[in-house]
Amino acid sequence: MCKKTWKQVVLRYGMTGLAVYFIYIIALGILPYAFYPKVSQQFKESFNPKTFYGTDKPSVDRAGIMEKGEMGLEARLAMIHAAESSLDISYYSAHWGDSTQAFFGAMLDAANRGVKVRFLIDGVAHHLTSQAKTTVYALAQNPNIELKFYNPIHPLKPWTFNGRLHDKYIIVDDKLVLLGGRNIGDKYFETEGYKKSYSLDRDVLVYNTVAGTSQSQQSVIYQVKQYFGNIWALDTSKYRYRRLSTVQTAAGMEQTDRLLEKYKLFMTSRPHLASEKIDLDSLTVPTAKVSFLHNPIHTQKKEPLLWYQLSELMRNAEHKVVIQSPYTVLNRAMEESLQQVGENLEQYGLLTNSLASSPNILAYSGYVAARSSLGDIFQQIYEYQGDHSLHGKSYLIDEDMSLIGSYNLDLRSTYINTEVMLAVHGEQFQRLLEHHMDAYQNTSLVYDKQEGYLESSQVTQRNTPSYKKWISYPLQKLSWLYKFLL
Repeated sequence: MCKKTWKQVVLRYGMTGLAVYFIYIIALGILPYAFYPKVSQQFKESFNPKTFYGTDKPSVDRAGIMEKGEMGLEARLAMIHAAESSLDISYYSAHWGDSTQAFFGAMLDAANRGVKVRFLIDGVAHHLTSQAKTTVYALAQNPNIELKFYNPIHPLKPWTFNGRLHDKYIIVDDKLVLLGGRNIGDKYFETEGYKKSYSLDRDVLVYNTVAGTSQSQQSVIYQVKQYFGNIWALDTSKYRYRRLSTVQTAAGMEQTDRLLEKYKLFMTSRPHLASEKIDLDSLTVPTAKVSFLHNPIHTQKKEPLLWYQLSELMRNAEHKVVIQSPYTVLNRAMEESLQQVGENLEQYGLLTNSLASSPNILAYSGYVAARSSLGDIFQQIYEYQGDHSLHGKSYLIDEDMSLIGSYNLDLRSTYINTEVMLAVHGEQFQRLLEHHMDAYQNTSLVYDKQEGYLESSQVTQRNTPSYKKWISYPLQKLSWLYKFLL
């Protein structure tokens, strides 16, 4: 009888403690994000869309688009191979696979040549666990590599559960930056042999034509370098594995050899990447100006500074705005801003995933719940019906302003995560971007709030798996409960 009573007491106190813990998590880790901060009047007064536009004279920065996945991977490895003194690299996640191993092998090879490498990755979504864990040891033991994790979770500090590092970019010396929406992984690089759906994305390559001269700091690369330095210096960007055990050190050395061999095999199969000089002029076009935009870098809920800048740039449009975003989840303030943007435009479109193509049913449910309202805002809504899924985030404004980066048109990117974008002023660059976005629009169906998908002689509606339909419908009805985290 006493033993049974003891078990009951333990169970009761255990359940009570668990309930208190969940309340603690909800109160400090979830509910604060349900209340949206506003942009300060001071920031509004300091922002001027005209400063993002250059003159008829070309800027020091040339820019190009890395659209295909294989091109994105080759650009990364060629850039790392070309580094002479420094590499600053920041990513949200690194999914294990052949391309990821070649990527880390390139970093180790650069460090072994004497290049100083700083690698910052999100403290939750990094995926450097399980079979990838020894890669952490390989990086941590290299004297020329510094490794930090942004805002790793602490189970007793629920405010660390959100506020993720969603940035994706590489800075090479003072010469190159590659920034966009791609994470590291086979599905982002469309690697041969990968059997699941690809994430179709894009990056911007910026080339500082006056690198190494007294004019070098005119380049946008220095804005990105300063941002990286600021976020690297945060108390919430933490070193991990600075002291390795004998076993970890041995595992790291073995993994170093494996990764270097993977990298060597990759470069041997693509000898053009190992050439001493990349033909940067052929990969880029002149620009009038390239500018860097970003969210606040702290880990708590954020003023929507990046969204404000994007919306003001769109509001400055004279006749055209086209947005590509894989996810579209808005609150009323964002809907009102988008409504104001479109009031006087001749062309106003949104390109996004369909239910069939979207890999994120939660986010899609938030979009569908508001799709009727979006039908009143946008002149055209294009839902992608092609193979794989869209993951690129881009904006076309009139004929000469383009924006590409990591920012999704959703509440998480607006109020919670770090996000980065490049604004490129230049007609040649925009024609490149428009060409790629048009290709996706031509594989999409137009959604009409009255009739659903409009018929097309060239595009067939993609079949949606039954499980997506079953899951999506109830989530649409419940999305108001959780959409502030999407």
